[in-house]
Amino acid sequence: MAKKDYYAILGVAKEATLEEIKAAYRVLVRRFHPDVNPDNPHAAEVTASINEAFDVLSDPEKRAMYDNGADTSGVGLAEEAKAVFLRLFKDIIDNMASAPMGYDPVKTMHSTLAANLDKFKAQQARAEKAIKQLSKTRARVKTPEGKANLAHEVIDNLLDGLNKTIEDAKHAQLVHAELVKLAEGYTFEPEVMDLDAGTKTMLLGRRGFLYYEGPAA
Repeated sequence: MAKKDYYAILGVAKEATLEEIKAAYRVLVRRFHPDVNPDNPHAAEVTASINEAFDVLSDPEKRAMYDNGADTSGVGLAEEAKAVFLRLFKDIIDNMASAPMGYDPVKTMHSTLAANLDKFKAQQARAEKAIKQLSKTRARVKTPEGKANLAHEVIDNLLDGLNKTIEDAKHAQLVHAELVKLAEGYTFEPEVMDLDAGTKTMLLGRRGFLYYEGPAA
């Protein structure tokens, strides 16, 4: 597969500064967003390409890898998921001391992840709804000939923020998928003392053993 030219997608030079990249992104995302172009069947695809290009070129590490010819898809995602996972699991394990008998840290992790996913999806849905409403409002506001429209500028700033919220929510959902894979590598067996010493990885006080069999495929 041919490498995508992210600079061409955003219409910026390879020497473009971060501010120039951000400015180009804002213009393009407003111009091609599906809510602004409901009759264009390719609007969603074009917007996805714009977001993909911006995600790479706005991140110094990803941009450097891209400029050196590396594949930037998923760069840092697994590492980010591992850091989040360790933080979440540490909090859950720390609760073992005060938790009632029958507390299962693995089930707690899965329920926590499910709740977080619902939150990210709700954030995305609210932002998408607000974008539709603001886009309609913007279309109704007329610009005086030869003058800047302050209302448009305010609305455009709000749209920028909402688009960022959507991108953050989508990214969080990608990280969530990696977290689920990590969580599925663990099993918990409460109060089992006669185990193969080569398989147990962590004794949680007197509550049981936590196994790690590797991330889900």
